Amino acid sequence: MTSPNPLSAPGGTGEPYDGPPELFEPMLQWFAWSHLPPKLREVSQPFGDLARKIVATLPRNPERTVALRKLLESKDCAVRAALDTSGGFTVSSELGFTKESPHA
Repeated sequence: MTSPNPLSAPGGTGEPYDGPPELFEPMLQWFAWSHLPPKLREVSQPFGDLARKIVATLPRNPERTVALRKLLESKDCAVRAALDTSGGFTVSSELGFTKESPHA
């Protein structure tokens, strides 16, 4: 069975899915990493691997969908953290910027 979504293949390669229909999951398209630069690929790939393991080992049901959606949120946050250019500044309780300790 060929997927209508070319990014659903295991491994984040962008290849068409040609596996068992029960393992087809449209949400896997958002876990693809092969198109990312190396720094972001390194951050994103573990999330994609876990998403594929979830699809392969858990039954399709609403809770699996929630698990994938929350994992996707986590992946997006991790990628944004890798892209952060603030230089380690955070908003203080007084709404000012403070430099984070390198040991935090």
